[in-house]
Amino acid sequence: MCVMDHFQDELPLAKITRDSAKITVEQVHGLMSQVIKDILFSSARQSDKTPSDPTDPEPMITS
Repeated sequence: MCVMDHFQDELPLAKITRDSAKITVEQVHGLMSQVIKDILFSSARQSDKTPSDPTDPEPMITS
């Protein structure tokens, strides 16, 4: 059985499921990279900052 035959015989629901899983993984990777960037750059800014203002949000990670 050729690989192309396999993809042509694939059910539409299976294709949609596979594509949805790939999109989900891409979204999770994007969110993780945003969280990592936020942690890295927020910690750099907080070291230069004066004591926190009471209206500032709580940091996700404390050092």
